[in-house]
Amino acid sequence: MTHSPTLVRSRLTTPRAAAVAGILFSLLLLISLTLVRISVPARPELAGAWLENNSGMVEIALNLLPFAGIAFLWFIGVVRDRLGPVGLSTVGPDDQCANPANQSERIKEYTTSYGS
Repeated sequence: MTHSPTLVRSRLTTPRAAAVAGILFSLLLLISLTLVRISVPARPELAGAWLENNSGMVEIALNLLPFAGIAFLWFIGVVRDRLGPVGLSTVGPDDQCANPANQSERIKEYTTSYGS
């Protein structure tokens, strides 16, 4: 007696994951922009002079940006997963999905099958 394996799609359904990713993104981006702003003087005529003194902070700021980008993509992925098929209707006005009456039916279907 053999059982066929069932494939179950793992979904990021927790709103906590979106909250963590959004907060992480905003903190990393804010820290990065603040470090760059602190490092650059008000009148940076001589780029070499201020960059020699503050290169460490600029390097840290530039190294934080990829992690902020990853957190942003994680946030967008969780939000997109939470919206499901309801939030993905990007069709023209002649399509049935763009009709407000059909959209309200789709929203009702989604909330009954996935919960609110």
